[in-house]
Amino acid sequence: MNYYELGTRIRAERHKLGLTLEKLSEIVGISEPYLGHIERGERKLSVETLIKLASGVTVDSLVQDSVNIEQDVEENQLIHLTKRLTPKQKRMVVDLVRALLPHLENES
Repeated sequence: MNYYELGTRIRAERHKLGLTLEKLSEIVGISEPYLGHIERGERKLSVETLIKLASGVTVDSLVQDSVNIEQDVEENQLIHLTKRLTPKQKRMVVDLVRALLPHLENES
């Protein structure tokens, strides 16, 4: 997740609504400094806080382009496929991937 982009969108939505940092933090129930950190992408936030901040807009509109869903799916598939392997078998998979990478990079 790109917290800088997320924070930028939260700030933009706050400005569209004509809310100050103080007022939005009061509405959401978090401290003003914490909200400032979120808007600058310096702090992570809970799903609960994200949902509260998204009132009036969809969470999707706030996190768009912040999460690479395709990459996450592929990574999760690799994790799932190798989960039950022994450490030795996992090293073999890593070695195979390393051997394939130069060929895949030449393909692009």
